[in-house]
Amino acid sequence: VINIKETLPLFMEHQPGDKPLREMTFMHIVKSIKRMNLEHPQSTENS
Repeated sequence: VINIKETLPLFMEHQPGDKPLREMTFMHIVKSIKRMNLEHPQSTENS
């Protein structure tokens, strides 16, 4: 499992020009953040 902190800067730096790929990437990031919030709702990483 790759940490979102490692992948998010990569996705922001290399925004794909392919719209379906961009949408899929966005949804994976959103799901990872939601999952992180469920596991640790008071974590400083979530603010």
